[in-house]
Amino acid sequence: MKITDVKMEKFSIELTEPFKVAFAEVVSTKLSSFMSADFASAGRILLISTISIIVAQVPAVRQLRGAMNLGLFFGMMYLVIVGFSVNIKGFLTSAATITLFCLCVIAGSLLLHVLITRLLKIRYEYVLLGIVGAIADGTTSSLVASGARWKSLVSVGMLMGVIGGVCGNYVGIAVAYLIRMITGA
Repeated sequence: MKITDVKMEKFSIELTEPFKVAFAEVVSTKLSSFMSADFASAGRILLISTISIIVAQVPAVRQLRGAMNLGLFFGMMYLVIVGFSVNIKGFLTSAATITLFCLCVIAGSLLLHVLITRLLKIRYEYVLLGIVGAIADGTTSSLVASGARWKSLVSVGMLMGVIGGVCGNYVGIAVAYLIRMITGA
């Protein structure tokens, strides 16, 4: 069999299907326009996360041809929306502080994972995927599971990424606003 003979039907996407899934993006952006200017960007991120998870549970969306490709596409769209909301000048002027903060978060995450997994005697596969999922994301965790031939853990990595991402959005924004409230900024 030649490579050109391989059919890509299961990866094809009809033109109308992306518009069905774009519902979460459009609704989130419209709803965030009713929020205060200070919270609109954070609100949009939370709404996209929440509505996307809700829409993904609809059976019609689950059965879309190319659902995985659509999920990846809209995941990238989400990252673009987050990226466009970053103030580049402010980001570059605080790059050292952000790097130090990320180093502390990664070190704390690693220490927390090692302590909890040692106490509960959890297998190393779960520990490794948990650490990669916490530091990077669920997609990278799935790639690690796939590369190590832990086929049963690939979907676990993806699930960790989705749940961790949504929970992380809520907790991260809550902590940011808590720090903002404490410091009076």
